[in-house]
Amino acid sequence: MKFCVKLGKCATEMYNLLKVYGNECLSRTQVFERFERFKEGREEIGDDQRPGCPSTSKTDANIEKSVKLLEKIVA
Repeated sequence: MKFCVKLGKCATEMYNLLKVYGNECLSRTQVFERFERFKEGREEIGDDQRPGCPSTSKTDANIEKSVKLLEKIVA
């Protein structure tokens, strides 16, 4: 994708080139979003950090609570 931006291709041209991958191709929205990122000079494709809750709630304390709750239900 970076090379398409550097060659002066537009987002639609980039998407059309990527469609040869069929179902493995990114969605049109994703292609256009990444195109804008590269156009702004971004070098990485990873998502930005987001504030808020952690990506997982799997902790030892939560597992223990869940096990105790299940034991009460089953017993």
